[in-house]
Amino acid sequence: MDLDYGIIHSGYRHLKYARCKYSMYNIKSFTRRVLRNETFAFQIILNSNEEFLCSLNEFNNISWKGLINRIRVSIDLNDDTIHENVKLSLVDYIVDDNGSLTADIISDKDSLLVEGGIAQLIWVKGKVPLGFNGSFNFNINLFYTKEYDDEELIGSIPCEIKVLDYDLPSLQESPFYLDLWQHLSSLARHYNVPIFSDDHFYIIENFIKELASAGQKTITIVASDFPWGGQGCFKVHKNASNLFEHNIVSVRRDVNGELYLDFTSLDRYIDICFKYGIDKEIDIFGLIGNWHGMDFKSPVYPEYKDPFRVSYYDEGNGKIKYISSKDELHLYIKLLLNHFINKGYIEKTRIFCDEPNNPELYEESKRFISSTVPGVTLKYKCAVHDPRFLLKPDSGITDSSIFLPMIGERFEKFEEVRESILGKEDSITWFVCCYPQRPNQFIASPPLESRLVGHITYMLKASGFLRWNYCLYTEDVYNNPSYKYPSWVAGDTFFVYPGSNMKPVSSIRWENMKMGIEEYTLMKMLEDKGYSYEVISGLGLYDITGSISSMKGDARSFKMGYSLSQNDYEVFRENLINLLLK
Repeated sequence: MDLDYGIIHSGYRHLKYARCKYSMYNIKSFTRRVLRNETFAFQIILNSNEEFLCSLNEFNNISWKGLINRIRVSIDLNDDTIHENVKLSLVDYIVDDNGSLTADIISDKDSLLVEGGIAQLIWVKGKVPLGFNGSFNFNINLFYTKEYDDEELIGSIPCEIKVLDYDLPSLQESPFYLDLWQHLSSLARHYNVPIFSDDHFYIIENFIKELASAGQKTITIVASDFPWGGQGCFKVHKNASNLFEHNIVSVRRDVNGELYLDFTSLDRYIDICFKYGIDKEIDIFGLIGNWHGMDFKSPVYPEYKDPFRVSYYDEGNGKIKYISSKDELHLYIKLLLNHFINKGYIEKTRIFCDEPNNPELYEESKRFISSTVPGVTLKYKCAVHDPRFLLKPDSGITDSSIFLPMIGERFEKFEEVRESILGKEDSITWFVCCYPQRPNQFIASPPLESRLVGHITYMLKASGFLRWNYCLYTEDVYNNPSYKYPSWVAGDTFFVYPGSNMKPVSSIRWENMKMGIEEYTLMKMLEDKGYSYEVISGLGLYDITGSISSMKGDARSFKMGYSLSQNDYEVFRENLINLLLK
């Protein structure tokens, strides 16, 4: 059996069965300068003329085919302090909208059958722990065996990590404002556990822990039923999937006819987020600007025009019903907001409106919500997709996220909005969703478009990045992630995959985005040392992002002059490090 191997960069996206260039096997060593607490990552590519079992680490795996060709890949590193911070993972494939098998899953499997003549990737990720001094070397060894033969060392990849005497802040401590929405109902459905049960919260905590590792700053609270109307899933019969969200607040009517709210699940969820450092902001969804009012309707319409759906259990007759009057809706919101006031959360709480498209209805709903807690200043936040909702002095919107193509079309207005919001010490982020096609974070997107998130944020002088996805899954996400194509693109609804052990499985997109956020954090470190935006961006930022003037077009035609050359990212990062070392 013959084996070709080499290393390629972390931003490479492989399509299974696509022919790999011979030059991809030429590089057989890895060297990098890193700060303590900074991630380094690359990929190993393997290709044999015969089928083999690819196995990781020290266990003697065997496939159902028996003692066939086996390649075992393991790390040779004597320092236990470092060894536990360097990890190998098999890269697995997911079918894209066009049927291509795309490398995206950083699998939790420890072995995989590999077809002869087909490339297999291994993800290598490491991080130097805080307090470590000095550089270190290690080898990634490739062993071959068949049947009962002793293993033979057939290849080795030497790695040199040069550790600089600087600490990169953890992403939890980074100023980068990551705002990814959490879809808790989807987790309960995928794992088939009762919603807001102990089993569900065990899963939630696993996913929140991973989300926190990326520097997440916001908590998503869904405080009504079906605020997005399931994204219209009731109209989609191809790959039919349930995307409805349920209220985290338990609502009941007692035998005396009094409405009361049980906040046990809400408080438990917030406590989990706080435990992992997600504590900067609490966003309440479902109170304003809810979706699908016409085709999914609302039990309070026409008395209340904004679609609003809150179910409750009537203890008097054992029936599930819906709030259907404006007065009772007023009471519900009052009870809800008073809980946030009593818990001391109201200052960090935002009433979130997702892509509103009716300014008059928005203002009417805002007045109604504010009237439930007179004398209390409520803070409102919008994901702005409609130019009519760009900040006005009297809008009452404190934080905003602006659709990226809109920023390109109206950059001067964006700058005005940004300075107004940041002047109040609130946050302004940018977002993409099912549009534009590029840059984005779909399965088909080049992984560097995920890394680009940190660089675009710095270029725009924004607080961070918002996306509506983290863990919203179709019915069979591993075998059919394509949904609503071409309106939606596979991967639009999730960054991480649901693991069989009730923990998230990472993706190449997810890891690249985290590395981009680390590079944003490095840029902010340089600002703290006194370097200006102009000096930092002059080190090659625009070679990566393109200029502001390169941003052209609307949602469907948007173009931006960003780079997909890994070398541009590495040169800029090296320039940042050189400036740090001055």
